[in-house]
Amino acid sequence: MSFIFFCTHCGQKLEGGEEHIGNSFPCPNCHSVIHVESRQNDGPDKRQSLVRNKKEYGKGINFIKKILLSPVFISLVILCCAVVGIFQSRKSTPERIIKAYLNSDCEGRLKYVRHNNQIQSWMKEFYEGKSLTAWSPDKIIETSKEYQLPKGWRAFDVIKEGNKLVFFLESTPEGYKIDWELLRINRLSAEAFKASSDTNPINYRVAAELGDNYYGTRKDRDAYLAIHLNVPIENGGNGRLNGYVYRNSKDGEEIYKQLKDGQVHQAIFTVAKNSDTRDYSSVDILKIVQWGWIPNDSSEQRPQASENPYSIDDQCKEIQNRIHDIDMRLSEISTQKRAIEDQEAESVRRTGGIGEAHVMHGQIHDLESQQSSLDNQKSQLEKQLLNIGYAEYQKTKKAP
Repeated sequence: MSFIFFCTHCGQKLEGGEEHIGNSFPCPNCHSVIHVESRQNDGPDKRQSLVRNKKEYGKGINFIKKILLSPVFISLVILCCAVVGIFQSRKSTPERIIKAYLNSDCEGRLKYVRHNNQIQSWMKEFYEGKSLTAWSPDKIIETSKEYQLPKGWRAFDVIKEGNKLVFFLESTPEGYKIDWELLRINRLSAEAFKASSDTNPINYRVAAELGDNYYGTRKDRDAYLAIHLNVPIENGGNGRLNGYVYRNSKDGEEIYKQLKDGQVHQAIFTVAKNSDTRDYSSVDILKIVQWGWIPNDSSEQRPQASENPYSIDDQCKEIQNRIHDIDMRLSEISTQKRAIEDQEAESVRRTGGIGEAHVMHGQIHDLESQQSSLDNQKSQLEKQLLNIGYAEYQKTKKAP
């Protein structure tokens, strides 16, 4: 026996039989799924009882579809995404981080740098006594392609009135952070380092190239390699140091191999002041910490205070060279003195020229004064050698 029922979704009139009761099938008109619960012959006014559950479900889906496809809703979603994107971009782009950093005081700068809890004391020490004037760079140019950067790192040249400073930034869960500990590994500017009497080693981030300055005990080109070191400093400029390394040492050979192309190479070196050359810009390169300015575990650590391994040997050489020079001068004075004494004796014997002899006697007196002064200098230098030897002896006694 057949009966009539209607599709709840499109109202299509359908005819069914006993086999349709309790089963589901698609509407031939709108393809909605119809489930026939029981026989109904009362016409369309009671068709809702045929598919009661499916009807309610369909209404909810249609309502949600209407909301999602509403032009108003789509516009609101787009607007919200744009606002969030603008907010994030204003908050965390490297350029904006750099500008915010440069326009903050010491405490304010902490929130823009990596590892701020660990380096807070470094920043306080570095900026102590300095007036941090807010400044805006003329240009910020991305230079990431010039470096072999780890994933998530970017580099920027920050230019102000012709001076340039390189900023490295790391992408972190909190946004981009400035690599302050490496950027400021030069905690002491080159000029302050020159004026300081501290001889302890210090790590410097430098731009290195082969040099041609050979002074004092470093004038032996066969023994030493001269390196020009440009040191980036706080205001975006550069300080300059004259670096020296033993040419045949392991570090010396590596430095020459790296720099022999004539190009400037970024590096982090451990250096110590060398006063033997009488050049305040002179430093000994004690160690290659790393090539490049990208941080690793060793480059971020302060160097341990220790003796310059070149200092003892070079101090002794310098003193010995000065003693040798004094001996040469004393020999010359002795020769001159004997020659004048012979002339004086001959003049008195031959002519009785007391006046001429008096002049010669004055010359001898001047030479003797020079001789006495040089003898005193030599004695002081020999004492220095003894003191250096005693200091070394004390070190060996204390060594484990």
